[in-house]
Amino acid sequence: MNQSKKDSLTINESDKTLDKLRSFIFKMNAKPDSITRAFSKQIKVDLDAIYNLNTIIIEKLRMHCQGDNLITRITINYCNHRTYEYDVWEKFENESQKNSGCIENITIKWSFMVNMPQYEMLQPHNLVVKISSGLSFAEYMNLMVSGNFENVNEVTIMDSTVLARVEFINTLLGEELLNIVSKWVDSCVRNNYTCSKPLLFLKNYRSIVATCVHYITHIVFSCLIFVLISFYVNNLISSLTDITNSFIRKIIMTIGITYSLIFLLQKITHKVAQMIYQNLTNYGEGCVFEITTGDINKISNLKNLNKRLGFKLVFNLVLTFLCDLVISIIISHIV
Repeated sequence: MNQSKKDSLTINESDKTLDKLRSFIFKMNAKPDSITRAFSKQIKVDLDAIYNLNTIIIEKLRMHCQGDNLITRITINYCNHRTYEYDVWEKFENESQKNSGCIENITIKWSFMVNMPQYEMLQPHNLVVKISSGLSFAEYMNLMVSGNFENVNEVTIMDSTVLARVEFINTLLGEELLNIVSKWVDSCVRNNYTCSKPLLFLKNYRSIVATCVHYITHIVFSCLIFVLISFYVNNLISSLTDITNSFIRKIIMTIGITYSLIFLLQKITHKVAQMIYQNLTNYGEGCVFEITTGDINKISNLKNLNKRLGFKLVFNLVLTFLCDLVISIIISHIV
């Protein structure tokens, strides 16, 4: 009986070998964590800006790894559904300027190995920075499903021009790399800096602006209709000596006309508000990239478009304000 208990407590050589292997794998490789950060600033990105980003990232990584343990890869997607990948920085600079297509997005990935005291082997880290005009719905859903989204409540995700994702073992290094990307975004020039700042301010609150235009204009014109109808009914009653069929018909007709005018007014003011909202949404759109000849042509077209939209917005807002003001003055004189 004692011999059987002794045998059951004895660990055979195969189990020892398996435990040693598990311990070895754990020491060799750690499970990486990840954080994604989004930036919604509408920036202008040219070759100098990308070169600057690569320089400051490389300078930071040189403090933690050697040149052989660092790989930089650049992927460019064009609007004509063409994709180019570069492992050599000089090749990227030379070929990207020759392309005549518009750039849709650029993804830069830095893969590097870091020596950490608690692990016997170098541990892999990755930093990925994606620059684009905004996320597609599919990219947005993939981002939400993946989780680890650091500042989901701080930005409008679909309008994000820069996404930075770091996979790390060293938490401090991961945070430092994201902070470097954040400072780089802050240093970049806005791509809509030539646009009117008051209109860009209204663009940020376009929903409120459109709602105010809709309801204020609707209320002002409705008051004018009611005042005119009231004035007409008072004159009709003052000249009335007896209630006749003609009088009843006029009252019913007046009610019908009033309802029709208010219904038509509601449609018109809604259409005007919708037009202002759409123009504010489209206003201030700039081209993120200024690298290829296609990007430069797109920038020129967007500048002309913003000029036209700016004129339309100012005209519509001023005309709406003047109409409301004139109607208010007329009502005050009638009343």
